[in-house]
Amino acid sequence: MGRTKRSRPFFTSKVKDMQIFFGLNATGVLDSDTLEIMRSPRCGVADVEEYSHLQGARWNKNILTYRIGRYTRDLHRNTVDSLVESALSVWARASSLTFVRSHTRNADIMVEFVTYGID
Repeated sequence: MGRTKRSRPFFTSKVKDMQIFFGLNATGVLDSDTLEIMRSPRCGVADVEEYSHLQGARWNKNILTYRIGRYTRDLHRNTVDSLVESALSVWARASSLTFVRSHTRNADIMVEFVTYGID
């Protein structure tokens, strides 16, 4: 499979995405800080995912349920519960959404902590 030629705006946009992800100054330019991050050893899992398939997706309701399906071993369950609740309350304050915890299998938002073979 041959390489796809990308436009300069596309490249600059992706560099900015990476800089934002790593907390760098988002200029879109390959400066020394950006190059240092790029040269550092990586685990092989993508740092920035392509979420274009979610654009335009919306719920047709304002009250959303969430469920924590799998917990991390790195934090106590109460800590995870509190952090997820806190994060969703930020979204609730900034939107017209209300989040209600569900203990059933069918929730609008499923929170799970999983690994992808990274050890």
